[in-house]
Amino acid sequence: MNENETECGKKKVLRQEKGWFLNAGIARKHGFEGREIGRFLRGALAAGKCFEGGKMRVLIPILSEQENNEAFLEQALKGAKEAIVLLVVDTNTNTQEEFGFTTAHIQKGRAVIESVKEIIGRKRKKSEEIIEWGDPKSKILNLALLRKVDKVVMKSQENNYFKNLVKSLKDEKIEVETV
Repeated sequence: MNENETECGKKKVLRQEKGWFLNAGIARKHGFEGREIGRFLRGALAAGKCFEGGKMRVLIPILSEQENNEAFLEQALKGAKEAIVLLVVDTNTNTQEEFGFTTAHIQKGRAVIESVKEIIGRKRKKSEEIIEWGDPKSKILNLALLRKVDKVVMKSQENNYFKNLVKSLKDEKIEVETV
């Protein structure tokens, strides 16, 4: 077995990019036929060791007014089938000056979400918007875990709160990409 293969279920599955790509053609190539193919695919997906190519789910938290940048979204949606766009309205007075959207800026956040959803729609990707109130760090972490997203993609920022957020997500074994 070489570095581009692994055991998934009982058969080898070829690796593509950062995930494991699995389809009926690969299952046939490794000796499965008829109904065995469906069982193999379902078993591998249920085991959490593989995902079907192009079915990746990403979480895009809106933390600034720059997430509606077309180049950022192009990078964030690479390989994704579905995007969850999250706006967290920060009610903590300690971080209002430097990070996220405060209660006074809800309308700006809604405008960013609408433009992000429009761009995602033009790329023919499925999207869902969620607005949460509270601490951005805990809301992003909880939603990433509950929705079992494949990765969290964020627009890079130069402040300590952002660096702490990225570190805490990585500590929880969540794949984070900053663009």
